[in-house]
Amino acid sequence: MAAEVADRSCAGRIYDALSRYASEETSPYPAKAVREDDGWLEVTFPVWAATRFAALAAGATILAEACGQAGADTGVVRLAIGESAEELHGYRSRVHEMEATSS
Repeated sequence: MAAEVADRSCAGRIYDALSRYASEETSPYPAKAVREDDGWLEVTFPVWAATRFAALAAGATILAEACGQAGADTGVVRLAIGESAEELHGYRSRVHEMEATSS
């Protein structure tokens, strides 16, 4: 049986740090997409809060803590909030389409 090798890339370390917040109610947590050259990481993770701005603040705090734990030096961070995974996936799809047509 082969031993599982830990992902020590910057994106892998951030994902591992975010995964420490997971519970049975948040599985899968977080969802991710990673570019092979370790140039960016896209993650989706749930945050519960009274308002969207409170959720944004909580999400930024969790991400900052995870990046600190991972020893990650981040450049650009884009945060989005939504009331459901479907809303976030729709937003992400629109952003990806806009990025594809602007290049």
